[in-house]
Amino acid sequence: MAKVMLEDLAPAGLRDALDDLMAEVDSDFDYSQAQERFQELDQIVMGDSSAGRKTTKEWSNLNRQIATYDSLKGYYDSILVDINATLKEADAEYVEVAIPILIDDIRDFMTRASNFLDDTKSKGKYDHNDAIITIQTIGNSAITQSFVIQLAEAYKRFATDPSRNYGFEILDHSNKEVTFRVSGDRAYSLLRGEDGVHSFVFEEGKRPYTDTLNVTVNPYSERAPYKLRKRDVREEALSGSTNGGANANCNHNCIRLTHEETGTQVRVNTRSQSDSRRLAYTLLYSKLAKQQEEEQRKGTESSGDLKARGGYLRKYRLMHREYVIDKVSNIKVEGREQVLNVLQGNGLAQFIMAHQGLKANYQ
Repeated sequence: MAKVMLEDLAPAGLRDALDDLMAEVDSDFDYSQAQERFQELDQIVMGDSSAGRKTTKEWSNLNRQIATYDSLKGYYDSILVDINATLKEADAEYVEVAIPILIDDIRDFMTRASNFLDDTKSKGKYDHNDAIITIQTIGNSAITQSFVIQLAEAYKRFATDPSRNYGFEILDHSNKEVTFRVSGDRAYSLLRGEDGVHSFVFEEGKRPYTDTLNVTVNPYSERAPYKLRKRDVREEALSGSTNGGANANCNHNCIRLTHEETGTQVRVNTRSQSDSRRLAYTLLYSKLAKQQEEEQRKGTESSGDLKARGGYLRKYRLMHREYVIDKVSNIKVEGREQVLNVLQGNGLAQFIMAHQGLKANYQ
């Protein structure tokens, strides 16, 4: 289902959109119940210094969520006052200037509301971690390899958008693969839904081709999720190819690690062996952390979860009748301009945010 563009709405429509968003927050988060539970826990925690870690953590989480809701409700009230003032304003020039500001405020409210609902629903150990994302293709086509860079740049624009202001750092890259870190609170929770196969249909030599990019999203972790002995990980120094030139390729700067028990393997090839080793262990720990999380979630995932979908996550058709379609949210954008906005503008955000807490049909 196509999203309703806020730019297409008059002030009265913007008020309805804002009301819909706040109604969804109120529907999903029971403020009164949260307050009652917090007060119960508050008496326990404040009256007993030896309160258990689980109780203290629930108390802390509820305290944060209630404060965030109060801030969100205050923001809603503030925007609503501005919308109502615009509705009463007879000066057309004033209204023309006010509407773009209101739209920016509503979009910011959407982001805050989505993050809030995601926070109240999430229970993952690594939800607040940074994210490590690897985009990889096995195709040899220069066009396919250029998609790796285009998609990485699209994620960079999403991460560094002023409304999020996440950090973005390329950790490793080659012609067929790029690995980067998105840093900021809840980065992993926000981007976890991007994990999967992304299909590209394009034209080369007047013939249609289909290729895939594998996008892997792991929680950033510099420590193993459980105790590892030295013999649990096999380390190999290999020669390889990278942008470091002959020195990097001849000095066995490529490090391959294999976790013996699970068979999990990572391979990193940077300009120095020490950098490759450090990054390789970070990637291995991050993969093991995700595996541990998935094991713990077995039996609790809904039919709409990523692992239950099969096939591709998102399809990009970049030839005649261009479109991008997301298999989870069923969001589809069509036309060359809209498709280019996904890959070269800020259009990727609508697909990522559709996997988050808010389900309201606005963009």
